[in-house]
Amino acid sequence: MNNDRKESSNTISLEKLKELKDKGITTENFLQHLVNKQKKLLHGSAYQIDEEVRSSNGKIFATNNSAIAILKSLYSNVGVNLVYPYFINDDNPLILNIDSKKQVEKAEKERGFVYVLDQKGFENNPKGSWQFIKKESSVKFKTIIEIEKNDFKYPVQIKK
Repeated sequence: MNNDRKESSNTISLEKLKELKDKGITTENFLQHLVNKQKKLLHGSAYQIDEEVRSSNGKIFATNNSAIAILKSLYSNVGVNLVYPYFINDDNPLILNIDSKKQVEKAEKERGFVYVLDQKGFENNPKGSWQFIKKESSVKFKTIIEIEKNDFKYPVQIKK
């Protein structure tokens, strides 16, 4: 973890989350509370970043689904084909599909980060999905939540 990070952001460490977990509040439930009650969106990344979520293609992606944010914080899609549904419901549950064991090893991280973003300027696309897009090259955030591997409670299926 980068200890030189500017203190303009509030970091919720694994140690702080353990206190919530000890009270029966999962990381997923805590993040979903931020989305539902504080009208926030989440951006998951396997990499710790400073001050802003940045994009090279002029689009910032976020989600209103805490499980997706956790997935994206623990599984990097760099050079790996991660497949999971845009529309999650009882008939279409969240299952992460990865092509091979080798790709799982490349994609999977022990720890990751979820960045809490304001909803302003984001559009739900595709409509009704968990995905939100903002046409900007960067978006500031004020809160970072550290994620660990056991925070992701959904099946990971390997094709080969």
